[in-house]
Amino acid sequence: GPTSHYQPIYNLFVKGGGTAPSSLLHTDQVQEFVEILLLQGHAWMQMRRYKELGQEIQTWSYCQTYTTSATTTTSNERPPTWIPWNVHVFAAASLQYTSSDKALASTGLWKIRKDIEMSSDESKVLDLLHVDHALSNLFLAQGEWRMALESLERMVEFLPPAARVLWSQHNNKNNNKPVPEGAIQALVHAAQCEIWSRQGRLLLQMGALEGAQTLFEQAQSLWEDVPHAESKLLRQIPPAHCLIQQVEPQLHAKLGLL
Repeated sequence: GPTSHYQPIYNLFVKGGGTAPSSLLHTDQVQEFVEILLLQGHAWMQMRRYKELGQEIQTWSYCQTYTTSATTTTSNERPPTWIPWNVHVFAAASLQYTSSDKALASTGLWKIRKDIEMSSDESKVLDLLHVDHALSNLFLAQGEWRMALESLERMVEFLPPAARVLWSQHNNKNNNKPVPEGAIQALVHAAQCEIWSRQGRLLLQMGALEGAQTLFEQAQSLWEDVPHAESKLLRQIPPAHCLIQQVEPQLHAKLGLL
């Protein structure tokens, strides 16, 4: 049968080594390939098909820096820049389901975070936000409440610059239209509400009811201060972004937990 036009990229991704021609790594084509790759990975995870997920990730040669034991890799084994950090984050985070050594997931994510911090990428604040989000989910699954809270707190620091990067990326795909007035602030407020809401849920699990109530009320108050016109701008942001999936229903649901 016909060969997918993504096959050369996948072959390079799996085999590793060598320098790919620029024509192969066209921005749109790589982005589409990454979206397909992660959609398949998330599908296996949702269906709890961890064996298939683990077997696939083992073939991702460029991700081995972050998915194998720390003793087998060195800091010089940096992956090529055409592979976005969210692929490495997904590969490392999946180890909590696919590896018998549960510590590998957190080890891999911390290594990724360190390498992102050392990079000169303009979008690294968004990548740091993404890896801290993965760490918070990992610690939550492991019952490490305080570590999860700390990861969420770190995310707050990156919200304003990350929002600017996210809007910039969005506009680059839409003929560089000017950012609507209030759009960045609306995104920051939405993300802040989501983080406070998650922190409140964690405090509930820790039995800190007063602290949880304070955070839920702060989130609700901040969201109510966002003008309706600005909140509508959030619909222009890709819905897959980890911070603003369902802000308003989340707030109503969590206030009802008290």
